Amino acid sequence: IRNCLVQGQSSAAGSIYFGDQTSNGTQGLRVTNNLVLETWLGIVLVAVNATVTHNTVICEPTLGFNVLGGIYHALQSGRAAQMIANNVIQIPSGSAIALVGGFPLAADANVWDLGPAGSFGNAGTFADWQNLGFDAHGMVGNAALIDGHNGDYRPRFYSPAINRAVDNHGVTTDLAGATRTGFNDSGAYAVNPSSPGIEVRGPWG
Repeated sequence: IRNCLVQGQSSAAGSIYFGDQTSNGTQGLRVTNNLVLETWLGIVLVAVNATVTHNTVICEPTLGFNVLGGIYHALQSGRAAQMIANNVIQIPSGSAIALVGGFPLAADANVWDLGPAGSFGNAGTFADWQNLGFDAHGMVGNAALIDGHNGDYRPRFYSPAINRAVDNHGVTTDLAGATRTGFNDSGAYAVNPSSPGIEVRGPWG
């Protein structure tokens, strides 16, 4: 699934749900260049062999549901996500990543934007997560998106998502169809240095 806007989901299944509880698991699944908004649970992976790259997930409480997690990863029948990389996850509370039964095989270059009540949940601290070999090029901090309140989820010129990715995992365009050039940006939107966007900034940034 790629290049999708998923918005306003509040069911227990989350916004993007992939589940296969058989011993075979889902093979070769790619979740790329999606913008997931207004959800209490972002991308749910249950026993799937998935590559989850270049997504922007904005979690917030909806219709009485408290935020549970930006990415929910459940290991069953020995099946785990292959790679979780180059994503921007913004979560005001709850767990940036919720782990059930095990870890993904690899994760890197994610920007985890945690609000005042956000945490890394049962993964421990972000330092614990990195000590396990994940997100060597990732970071926790303000993703600095232009204006999410008015629907602009592109990174600002100083966003840590810019040039964050060290491998584009075969993704050559962004959600808007712009070519990803040079160093790759994390999240669904890229900043193309050959054709930069214009950012109008007020006195408060």
